[in-house]
Amino acid sequence: MGIETITSAEELRRQMDAISARCSPANGNLLINREFSERWIAKGQVRTYQTGNAMFLLRKRSRCSRCYFLCEDMSCLPEDFGKLFSQTDETVITSILDRNGMHDPIKDVLLESGFCRYAKLNRVSMLNVPRLRKEQNVVFAEMSDLPQIEKIIKQYFDPLKDQNPDVDEIAEAIEGKRIIVARLPENGMVVAFQSFEKIGKTLHGRYVAAMEEYRKKVPAGGILWRQCIKMHCDVNKVIGWIEDGNDATRRWNRSMGLQADGVTDEIFMHSKN
Repeated sequence: MGIETITSAEELRRQMDAISARCSPANGNLLINREFSERWIAKGQVRTYQTGNAMFLLRKRSRCSRCYFLCEDMSCLPEDFGKLFSQTDETVITSILDRNGMHDPIKDVLLESGFCRYAKLNRVSMLNVPRLRKEQNVVFAEMSDLPQIEKIIKQYFDPLKDQNPDVDEIAEAIEGKRIIVARLPENGMVVAFQSFEKIGKTLHGRYVAAMEEYRKKVPAGGILWRQCIKMHCDVNKVIGWIEDGNDATRRWNRSMGLQADGVTDEIFMHSKN
């Protein structure tokens, strides 16, 4: 059987339940929010491929497919990936969420399967969130800002590692007031933004970027992130992600009280080119 396009959430759930019933959840990264998977299916982005040992879910993106997988026998996974790669010429990206090296064995299997290490993100967090005076001078994105925010994302984020949002996801974040921006005073153009999401009592920083040529003229980077934290003075935890080696971002997160907590997201790439 070849790669199958999934057209219904019920079919995907049936396949995932079948593989999950006989596999340890540690043998892969097939942990997907039901709401996300239904949205991806509606966009025609979801395909699956199965061997006797493993299931692969591929989410089609602009420059690659993002791969989620689960297997019964880890030692057979390189052979399973070989079968998958024989079915497609596209670049395949997968990632492993880890804490203090607990999942190093599965990373070794990915390397054996032909993947290479592409990037590593380190999670930073803060538990004792200071009770700052709530930020008042916040500028939220408007729907008319969507094309400019999309342009900044395409300019400053790598779609192979950053899981760049689709246009409808940006629109949803704007509508939900989950993006704050900095504008040029002379014409109101957005030149920096911070997106975020509050889940329960936890604030998650999503995307932050500022156009390089305007970084000295408007609030950018750490200033918008600080505003975001001050907006949410009722949370108990703040979480963000920093790419390995980005010392500047690490320093200004540390200045706000966010420290690396041992959780990493390591991205692996397989390409035939």
